[in-house]
Amino acid sequence: MTVLERQPGVALETNFANGCRIFVSHSEPWANPCTLIKVLKWLGQKDTPLLFRLRPEFLQWKWCLQFLSEYSPKWISYNIRQIVSIAEYSRQTLRVVRAETGIDYDFTATDEYGDVYKFAYDLASDAAEAGVQFQFNTTVTRLQFEARGARPQITAVEVIDASSRHRKLQADVWVVALGSFSAPLLTPLGIDLMIYPGIGYSGTYPIIPATGRAERVADRWRPQAGGVPFGRSPMGCRHMRVEWLFSGT
Repeated sequence: MTVLERQPGVALETNFANGCRIFVSHSEPWANPCTLIKVLKWLGQKDTPLLFRLRPEFLQWKWCLQFLSEYSPKWISYNIRQIVSIAEYSRQTLRVVRAETGIDYDFTATDEYGDVYKFAYDLASDAAEAGVQFQFNTTVTRLQFEARGARPQITAVEVIDASSRHRKLQADVWVVALGSFSAPLLTPLGIDLMIYPGIGYSGTYPIIPATGRAERVADRWRPQAGGVPFGRSPMGCRHMRVEWLFSGT
């Protein structure tokens, strides 16, 4: 098995500074009437937990229409069942992985919450010891394929490796796990993924001595722990968002 990764190491993008929680009892889809009311109220504001900017972009509008189509009671109920099933499977699998590998990622005793980067780094180390090869600083640029019947078959993957060389790699089976970058890569194969990027922010703060009360971040609608703007924001906008995140701390 070979893993292609465009960064110089594992979990250096989305999961680098993230915590992670598998919270089965909080399996509510975002596509519900409460979310729609909040999004409409937050439109045009800069200091909201969910920042959404409408753009003249086909994918964004297509994603919005698909999102709105999930608002019926039938689909909300269906999506909740699917999310609960996936979350429960993930929790059980994570416990099995932890038992078999002994990975310690600073998880809490009451739920599956821990350091994603530490988990991914240790898991990659175990995988490397088991024979998995990691090719870092390698960017996938295109999938070559042949039309064989109803389903196209990938024949090679074009990459730019760590030495800036253009190469073609072949394998028996390919797994695409590139987040929002998966959609444009798979479109030529006729695979239409409804994935639109959201940029998440989080802050890590020193623990303050106990004051006799506890407050959950999820109960605060202006959380110092993060926010999610949808879309491809320029770097300057990201810096402004981070400044807002740390204001008042």
